[in-house]
Amino acid sequence: MAQFLPLAMNEKDLKKYFDPKDDNLISIRLIKDRMGKYRGKALFEFKNSEICDKYIKKHHEEFLQTEEV
Repeated sequence: MAQFLPLAMNEKDLKKYFDPKDDNLISIRLIKDRMGKYRGKALFEFKNSEICDKYIKKHHEEFLQTEEV
């Protein structure tokens, strides 16, 4: 799960930002509160764990609280 994502972005925008070549991510699912409002958190599904590890190392300071999974 990533957090502190831009609130103006939807799944399609996030996929373009994090995977512009469209070859690493399977899906992105926005996490919404009980009122249905997006709060800047999303679940990412990667094609394999190596890609996930690379993503964590690259973006952990911006969008993740930890490098540990």
